[in-house]
Amino acid sequence: MHIIDMIVAWLLPLLPASLCPLMYWAYRQKLSYKRNDMANLMGRPRTFELYRRTYGKCPVRSPHKPNAPPSEAQIKGVVDPLFDSQYDKRNYFFPLAVVASIMFAIACIGLLRAHVEMAGFPPALAVLVGKLPIACLTAIAGAFVWGMYDLVARFRSIDLTPSSIHYLWLRLLLAPFLGYFVSVPAKDSAAIPLAFLIMTIPISSIRDYLQSQVKKKLGLPDDQAAEKPNLGSLQGMNADTIDMLNDEGIVTVAQLAMIDPFKLLLKTNLEWATILDLIDQAILFNYIGDKLALLRPMGIRGSIEMACLQGGLSSKDPVDNTRGKDRAHDVATKLGQDDASTCLLIETLAEDLRVELIWQLWGDTTPDQNGVSDDSANERPAQKTVQSEEPAGAIELTVVEMTLDNGSELEDQLRRPRH
Repeated sequence: MHIIDMIVAWLLPLLPASLCPLMYWAYRQKLSYKRNDMANLMGRPRTFELYRRTYGKCPVRSPHKPNAPPSEAQIKGVVDPLFDSQYDKRNYFFPLAVVASIMFAIACIGLLRAHVEMAGFPPALAVLVGKLPIACLTAIAGAFVWGMYDLVARFRSIDLTPSSIHYLWLRLLLAPFLGYFVSVPAKDSAAIPLAFLIMTIPISSIRDYLQSQVKKKLGLPDDQAAEKPNLGSLQGMNADTIDMLNDEGIVTVAQLAMIDPFKLLLKTNLEWATILDLIDQAILFNYIGDKLALLRPMGIRGSIEMACLQGGLSSKDPVDNTRGKDRAHDVATKLGQDDASTCLLIETLAEDLRVELIWQLWGDTTPDQNGVSDDSANERPAQKTVQSEEPAGAIELTVVEMTLDNGSELEDQLRRPRH
């Protein structure tokens, strides 16, 4: 019976240690959906070509003809490196091994504190475990509970990245020190709950607080950032979205404007339309800054709407051309600059490959009546502006005029989902 008790005592720590590997195994089954979504988006002829031209991602020895449907090998040659850079199995081996080892050790410590006999455990270490403050053990328990809560949330949103598992073992290692740190000034009755709850605070916030306290004690000056975080200037940005982007090293609008949308889709659980909308806004914000808010009442929220104005400015129809110039003049007035500078800005955005790619991807998010996105209908159409009979300042409707294969013309409003 003693042998059975010993085996059970050593098997119990394996339960928490196996949680992360088992969760990862189940997660691999869900990842196929992300890969398929990327392959479907990249499978559009014009999307593939624009992405290749914008980011230079094209498989070697696999030439692609513009406007020709990419082959399965070409799609795989682009999607697989992007996908594996984030979700390759080898990226998970080290963090999973570290987390499993630490969780096994923590479970052993918990059993020893509960006076469960662990045959073969070094007696000196058992004595040391018995002297650990209860606040340290409580903080470790908090790190485990809240860490697993974060992983479950990421599992649900298909956002279980290797870095998130790295943060879990780092949180487990920091827990006893933070538990002791908060228990010293606290009363005995408050030490245990404080030690448990402090592990709900993100590690980055704890780091920033400790840095500020050390600098204050030593009289060191605060770091002066070249550009302050300004993601909150874009519509649709809430605290959770900003934290998610910050975790990926994106703290400014300029960084967001330059990000590869497919990489951002892989790294976060943001909706595809939200990613496109935020990048669209960020591109225009890079040029005009906070003045972007002045253009929103005019129906211009991002770079695509601004690029649409180029259709009127370059139109050979005198009526459309005049209307386009008037519209550009209204924008220039809002921005407080001359018409020539505004027209140059519009032309620059209209010729920007990133804007064209985001524009194309917007079209790919809208299926036709049969449920399939018609890539030929997503070519950059000629634009013209129809102004309602409302007073000055009223929102104008951008109309898209497309010529179908049968020669008929279709006029439809360019509707874009916004958040």
